[in-house]
Amino acid sequence: MAAADDPDLGALAAVTVNALLIAHALVWHEIVQALGSAFKWIIGLSIALELTVSLVLHHPLLPNFATLPDGDIDPHWYWVRDNFFDGGRIQGIVGNSNVLAIICLFAIITFGVRIAVRARWRVTHALWIVAAGYLMFRASSATAYLCGLAAAVVLLVAILIRRTRTLGGRTRIYATCGGIVAVAVAALVVFREPLFAALGRGADLTGRTDVIWSKVLERAAQHPIFGNGFSSPWIPTDPAFDEWITDHGITVFHAHNMWLDVLMQLGVVGLVLMAAAYLSLLWRAWFFAVDRPRWDLRADRPFSPLTLLPVLFTVVLLVQGLAESTPIMLWGWMLLVMFSFKLKAVPLVGVGLSERSRVTERGHEARRVP
Repeated sequence: MAAADDPDLGALAAVTVNALLIAHALVWHEIVQALGSAFKWIIGLSIALELTVSLVLHHPLLPNFATLPDGDIDPHWYWVRDNFFDGGRIQGIVGNSNVLAIICLFAIITFGVRIAVRARWRVTHALWIVAAGYLMFRASSATAYLCGLAAAVVLLVAILIRRTRTLGGRTRIYATCGGIVAVAVAALVVFREPLFAALGRGADLTGRTDVIWSKVLERAAQHPIFGNGFSSPWIPTDPAFDEWITDHGITVFHAHNMWLDVLMQLGVVGLVLMAAAYLSLLWRAWFFAVDRPRWDLRADRPFSPLTLLPVLFTVVLLVQGLAESTPIMLWGWMLLVMFSFKLKAVPLVGVGLSERSRVTERGHEARRVP
């Protein structure tokens, strides 16, 4: 396996530069607005493509609009499976049910925040939430459901912490919620088989533990300290990955667990660095969400709903990373870099040179002009 693959490094560099540019050029309200616009395009195009396939083509669609060959084709090869009206899983413009479901969850969070900050077109945002919720349901991703549950729990805890005025009260909430989460995780481990069966998934996470993860760990053991070399996503035509792990005749292009993926590629050193990056982001995002805005002696400024978005996105990425490698690839990496640098540079909404240049004083808090 090569030490590095130029296409992967080029894509990683491009995504990193874009994330840094967004964090530098846009204020917090503009970042949320830009995310909302991107999600609208994905949701709208997904619905349009699914309807076109079902109402116009009347047959599944292969990637790049390739002509369907004769004979039976494994459904996993399809871009769109023509399931919009038959109740099956849909894949949308992204061509993957799990990715579509996670994007829809991000969209629900983003539009919910937009409504909470009383942005314009709140009814329209509510309709986008309905559309995203429907696509997420039709994508039927167990990973997305768990991510949504985790985000809901974190949102509830953050709201409770915001309403608590004493340090002792916060400590009690942390202790109580921590105990509940520990019990819930233990129950998930003990009763994983019936729970995954109820979600239509196997206890081995659809072949991950028995097939993919075992082979990834075998390769990681060959170079445990510095890894086998960076490649994320795996390039299917590379000899190191070509038909190494296959699923339904398709070469798998990531480990379906971002921590195992990092361990195999960059070893223990990379694993420690990646854990530090995500834990640092989680730490900053959490206190960005639960601490009152304060840059002087005044301690009674109101909270902004916008500050909840980074921590909810981070939690979704961390939970998704247990079953997917997307959080270390492409848009997952972009969100990590963008939020990390934005929280470091501008830890308060409406405060700082870049923020003040495009905000106006309204009441007691600097808020973005709608």
